[in-house]
Parts: sequence; C-alpha cells; structure tokens
Amino acid sequence: MKIFKILSTVLIVFLLSLQVYSQCTNNTLYGVNGASGNTTNLYSIDAATGAATLIGSTGLAHITGLAAHPTTGILYAVRSDLFNSGNTDLLTLNPNTGAATVIGSTGHQIPDISFNSAGVLYGWSECSAAGPCNTVDDLVTINLTTGAGTLVGDCNCGTFNTGLAFNSNNDLYMKTGNELNLMDAANGTIISTVLLSAFPQNLLTFNSADVLYTGSRSGGTFTLQTINMTTGVVTNVGTNAIGNMSAIDFCKVKITSTVPTLSEWGLITFSLILLSVCMIYMLGFQLSIGGFGSTSVGSGIPLDLPIYLKTIVAVLFVTSLCFSIFINYFGYSLTDADVPGILINSPILAYAIHLWIVSNKSES
Repeated sequence: MKIFKILSTVLIVFLLSLQVYSQCTNNTLYGVNGASGNTTNLYSIDAATGAATLIGSTGLAHITGLAAHPTTGILYAVRSDLFNSGNTDLLTLNPNTGAATVIGSTGHQIPDISFNSAGVLYGWSECSAAGPCNTVDDLVTINLTTGAGTLVGDCNCGTFNTGLAFNSNNDLYMKTGNELNLMDAANGTIISTVLLSAFPQNLLTFNSADVLYTGSRSGGTFTLQTINMTTGVVTNVGTNAIGNMSAIDFCKVKITSTVPTLSEWGLITFSLILLSVCMIYMLGFQLSIGGFGSTSVGSGIPLDLPIYLKTIVAVLFVTSLCFSIFINYFGYSLTDADVPGILINSPILAYAIHLWIVSNKSES
C-alpha cells in the first residue's frame, strides 16, 4: 500500500507537469499590443481574417518583439523600457495565460526578434548600451539563458519600423520602412532589397508555408497584411480593434527527435493486437491453473484487484514520465492519437502485466 501511495503521488505530479507545460500551439499566430509604451496583452490572431482573441495580460509594458522557439515551443519576447535606459529585456511569455518572465537585459534596443531553425535567436539592434540611440542598426544574436546580445556584424544601414523573420530555408529578412531586405545572417549585411507598396510597422513573420505577414496601425485599429516577396505588394488580410499591436509570430514547432508517433488507425491496430495478446495470455493462464480462486469476477475473468490497481498506476506513471521527457527534452508535440492511446492501452497493458505477476505468484 505504501508503494501504491508513492506511485499515485508521483503520477499526479507528472500529469500536472504535462498539463501546465508552456508550449505554444502549432500554426497559431500570436500577437502583442505593446506599441507606444502600452501595457501589453497576448492575443491569438486569425491569420485568415485578422480577428484577435485575448489570451491574457503580460503584466509588462512596451513588448515589441515576439518569437516562438522552433523545437521547444517556448514563446520569447522583448520589451523596451523607454522611461529608463532604452535597452531591451528578453522575456518568456506563457502562451496559455500571457504571463511574462524576465530573463535579462540584451544591452541593445531591439524592436523585433526571430529564431532560425537551429534555435538561435536573432534580434535587430537600433541602439546599444555603449552609445546613444540611432548610432547602431545591426544584427545581433541573443543568449536565451542571460538575455545578452552579441553583435553579428555592421550593416552600414539606417533602419526604422524594423521587423525580422526567418523563413523555412533559414533565409533572414529584415523590413525597414518600405524596404524588405534579404540579409546575410553570418555578417549582418544586406544582400538584396525589394521596395514595398506600403509602410508597415515593425511586425514580420512567416507562416509554415513561407507566406510573409506584417501589419499596420492606424486610427486605433490594426490591419494584418501579407507581403509578396517578389513584387513587394502589401495586401490587407483583415482588421481588428487592437490599435497598438506591436509584434506577431507564428508558432512553428518542428519535431527534431526520432520519437515515434501513431496515427489514429495505428492506435486502433496496436490496441487490437495488445488486447488479443492479453486475451490469449488470459486463456492460457486459466487453463494452467483452472481459474483464479476467490478473486475471479463474473464469468471467470481472472482479476486480482489490488495488484491490478497498483499495476495500472505504475503503467500510467511510466507512460507520463516518458511523455514528459519527450516533450521537455526532445521538443515532442502530442498528437491526436496520444491521449486516447494512453487511456485505451494503459488499462490493457496493466491487465496483462497483472496476469504475469499473479501467475508467477501462483507458480511460486
């Protein structure tokens, strides 16, 4: 009974950790409204209409950049303290509540950030701690542990309303004013430029199909837009009433581990195989010992309830432990088949293990 209590407690802790893990929802467009020093809320945005849905308050002001880590799904952001040093802090945002956690200062004023596919965070510096603002317009990398920004190279350019985004090929684009620039991520210089048909703000992000999104603020409203990267034409998608929208980013979590997954039909097949093995083992067990004594249930289905309960708790514990490791350390995302798979297969597997335990007890 002591072991049962310990396993139950550990199981509850692990299940709770799976529920509260702060991973963004894949293919969701997130946005924050920190422009003009406003207290910032986190939103989800409909990429087809521009409609915004409130997630929650960050508790901080003037968040201007947003980027989802490509493997962990953690949502990072930057906020500038306009009333103090002008430098930018790196943050994480809880995608379920909006709550912000400060990591540390970047040492730069950074309007936007973006991850490459390897999980390296880049930002655009428009001011450094070493000098007055508007003297530096350069690419930096940002340490995810400390928040410190490191200069990549000198752009030799002037920028404003600057957005930054990587596409799926690791091509880096920087938008300034009405210019879209293809950047060299190795040295921070401009490779080529396309003139835009409008002057969007410092919002830039690619969706999973490499469609480039931006946005404009005007008259207390925000208009979500797309950019034709060949012609530079900016097209309106839709408008919402969040007039201070300051950053947007798509959650594009990629599974980099080799953790196997099951489709729905794979789940059904696996469940039937497992059930068949369990029934065959149960039949052989009944034939070998002639029933199950006083713990038999109904028409002779062998069941030792105390052992079965302990076994199912152990199976759920091991399962939740494995999923916790896969999610936290390998960037795994739960599929539609995972939760039903756990609920269906765990009791069956536990029953088979319980039969094995009881048969060994009977033989001894």
